Amino acid sequence: MDELLSLYTPQTLTHAVNKIKPENLYLTKTLDKKAPIFSPTETVMFDVTEGRRDLAPMGHPGDPAVRVDMAETFKTYSVTAPQIFMEDPVKAADVAGRRMAGQSPITVGTNANPVLSAFNQYVAQKQKNMVDSIARRIEWMWVQLITTGKIDYTGPNGRRFKVEYGWNTNLCNLTASAPWDGAAANQGDPLLQLQQWRRDYATMNGFNPSVWILGTAAADAFKANANVKAWLRSPAVQYMQANIGNNADLVTPVANIPGVGQLVEHSAVLPNDIRAGVSAAIPE
Repeated sequence: MDELLSLYTPQTLTHAVNKIKPENLYLTKTLDKKAPIFSPTETVMFDVTEGRRDLAPMGHPGDPAVRVDMAETFKTYSVTAPQIFMEDPVKAADVAGRRMAGQSPITVGTNANPVLSAFNQYVAQKQKNMVDSIARRIEWMWVQLITTGKIDYTGPNGRRFKVEYGWNTNLCNLTASAPWDGAAANQGDPLLQLQQWRRDYATMNGFNPSVWILGTAAADAFKANANVKAWLRSPAVQYMQANIGNNADLVTPVANIPGVGQLVEHSAVLPNDIRAGVSAAIPE
């Protein structure tokens, strides 16, 4: 018996290590507040109303009434979402030898409960990975929208997809004439520039921004700026800054500026389309 047992090497699996990173979907959670639309068709139609803001005409007492036309129109657009087909070829050998992470490496027979549980988990994980990849793509689209004003990419078949959202670049130019981290003599003042950008944003949108999202390099330049350091020395500012807390999704509060809003540092990354490394979600 001892000679027979010596032919086998026992295997003991103690635990499994999970190295999966959590999803960082800050922009989707912040901007995409509406419930998802589940359409029974492949093509979705939606109406866009531009609206109008008129100043009522001034007349003279006793004159006939001024005739005005205050009608509004809307445009109808249609979008056909890209279709995704998940290939799932499964061989009998794959089922027989399937096990979950952390499960005993010794499984016997295709009808064994551990094998069936492992196969069910295998299929469910593939479906979850597809759903997660769609969530990342939605986050990627939000990144493109807020950083470029358009969604522009080329699919794996070489066809280009482009949607322009009609931003008026003459009203919203966020290029600083003097960089925040430049030489001391030519260093820009973020506190003043942010006030100017806030006015540009309000002119374009009709309301003030509440959150300013900075990439890591911009956040470092802001915190290292001489004007900001002088502003932070104020006792009232120090007290206010001590209570800004912390956020999830790799988004860290940087400053609360009266008349401007909250600045946050966004350090999350997204996979590249070519599946080679990652890149910062908010470009530097």
